[in-house]
Amino acid sequence: MLDQMEAGGVIARVQSDYVKCVSPTKLVPKDTGKSGMTKTQVIQKCNDELRRAGRPPMFKEVPNSNLVDVLGETFETVSSNKWEAPKTKWQIVHAYKRLNDATKIPNFAPGDLHAKQQKMAGKAMGSVIDLASGYYAVAMDDNSVPFTAFYVPGRGYYVYLRMPMGLTGTPTTFCEMVVSALDGLLGADFENWMDDICTAHDSFEEHLAALTRFLDRVRATKLSIAPSKMKIFQAEFVFAGA
Repeated sequence: MLDQMEAGGVIARVQSDYVKCVSPTKLVPKDTGKSGMTKTQVIQKCNDELRRAGRPPMFKEVPNSNLVDVLGETFETVSSNKWEAPKTKWQIVHAYKRLNDATKIPNFAPGDLHAKQQKMAGKAMGSVIDLASGYYAVAMDDNSVPFTAFYVPGRGYYVYLRMPMGLTGTPTTFCEMVVSALDGLLGADFENWMDDICTAHDSFEEHLAALTRFLDRVRATKLSIAPSKMKIFQAEFVFAGA
């Protein structure tokens, strides 16, 4: 992981005399708190719990089949002897408490989330886009780099060249970057909440044109998006939790 981050220009190894602050660091599972169950397994677990409570199953299971019918939509079940636990992804977490206590950053006013959601609601189609590794899109100020140091036994000291998670100023700086990068798009065809971007229209042509403008801007500003989290041309969609 460190080698990949260093090769990507996110961190750099430095000598101890360059460091001005060192924060505790640990490696934690990225999906902490998630069950790791497939959608079908969750459905089956719901039915089992309802049966234990003496209530009828909510989801209709197809007899003698590996398919389960959920509100008219069919999903393939996964037998327990074939299921494999998902591979654990890891991330580096830093305890920047002392550094954050000494840092004064003005808050960013993100706007009214409900109003943004209402603006996107009721349209024929919508798209939701998630910015990938969003914080790393922001370069650290040269004077701030020595304060982001962490120590790895056997390797030495590292600092961040791109903005890490955990700093008290990270959310404000990131939001300001997004507003600047998407100037002219946000508030018009698009709305955002942190790294969630949404647009919605009643016609295919308008929606396609808006997405084209957005992707052109992403390319021009060198932002990154997460294809696996990108939902486009959806009749129903979730934006910032609703």
